[in-house]
Parts: sequence; structure tokens; C-alpha cells
Amino acid sequence: MILTALLAVSGCSGPGQGKYSAPAEQPLHSSLSEGVASPIGTADPDRPNPSHLQTAQVLEIIDGDTLRMKLDGKVCKLRLIGVNSPELSHPTRGEEPFAAAARDYTRQKLAGQTVFLEFDVEKTDQYGRLLAYVWQGEEMFNATLLRDGYAQMATFPPNVKYMDFFRSAQRNAIEAGRGLWAEATEVNPVAGGNGAFVASSNSNKYHFPECSWAKKIAPSKQIWFKSRSEAALAGYEPCGTCSP
Repeated sequence: MILTALLAVSGCSGPGQGKYSAPAEQPLHSSLSEGVASPIGTADPDRPNPSHLQTAQVLEIIDGDTLRMKLDGKVCKLRLIGVNSPELSHPTRGEEPFAAAARDYTRQKLAGQTVFLEFDVEKTDQYGRLLAYVWQGEEMFNATLLRDGYAQMATFPPNVKYMDFFRSAQRNAIEAGRGLWAEATEVNPVAGGNGAFVASSNSNKYHFPECSWAKKIAPSKQIWFKSRSEAALAGYEPCGTCSP
């Protein structure tokens, strides 16, 4: 059974770890600015067959995209698939803008709730955390977090089942200027002369200019953006290391 395999991989024991990792060098997705959209728009996709879901109890909201759950009698740390909320305790910047708001939003929606977990191809990450889509009734919370502007889309293959749908939800938030996409919060206050954020033409991640990964991008491969929304609408996602 899926659950037995999950517990064996150690996603449900002991304290969790941080969520920082090197940005994946993936080919750039088709640009959202070119009109790529999910065929289902911004409405939630159909909830999976109940036999494909696991029931869990939400015990604690760690931050906007990370939860502590009780699953099959064991305490697990769970990371929402496909989203990245601002950090409450970034290793170099401390609390990032909008991090507390994202945590409070998730807390308001999920704290103490019984939810249903849907897993993708990989069921745990390198830190032993469960990776899942969280369903409340017919609504998937991962997408709600994106649609209301409390997270950015962050894709890590092979867990890409709802990638097109997530793009559509994020674009909806950007166009409405919700949450972290509001004009006052989406720019980099220490932007340099070239722009606020930088990406490589060989990757789908964008970075703060001071990020160690950004400094490895050859000048001929650099693509600069004035804001997070500009980067997101061009099909780029935040670096997992510098978390722009």
C-alpha cells in the first residue's frame, strides 16, 4: 500500500529539516506571457477518487507551505507540492516580506482540520518530508495558496501533475495584484543597475543577483527582470536557495 511505503521512507518520524536546495537546471517552460493556460482555467480540478487519498489531521502550521500532520497515528512534516511561500526564518535574510501573512493564511484555513492527501510520483523530499497535494472537500489548498497570492509556483519534477493548473492559478493572482504580487512587495529593494532579479536562458529558475547560483550564470546567458511578476509571467520560478 502507498501508506506503508511512505512510512518506510521516514517521512513520518522525528523533527523536519529546512527546505533549501539547489535550483534544478530544467528547460524553461513555455512562457505564461505567451498565453499558456490550463484548459481547466482557475477552477479546481476534480478531486481524485477517494481510494487515491489519505486522511490526515493538521497539527501545526510551520509556515505558508509547510505543515505538521498526524497520518496513520504518526507525526509527519509535510511540504505542499508545487508552491513556495516566503520564509519565516531564511538563513541569511531572516523573516521575509509576507512570510507571516502566508503562515497566518494557511493557519486560518488548515489548523486543526482533517484533510485529504494526494501524492505524486515522489512521495518524500531529500529531507524526509512528505510531499502532497492537500484537499479540503473539493478544493485543493496548494492551488488556493497560489490563487490568493500567498506563494509562488515552484516545480520540481517528477511531481508535475498539476503544473499547468498551478500556472493558471498564479497568473490569476498576478493579474489581480494579490498578496505577494502587490506592487509594494514584489520588487527587490536592493536591485542593481541591470534589474531586480536574474535568470539563465538554460534554466527555469530566477534569483537574487547576489545568489551564489546567479553569480555562476555566464553574461551571455543572463536574463534580467524588474519584478517577480515579470519573471513569473516569463515562465520562471524562484530559486530554491536564495528564495527570491
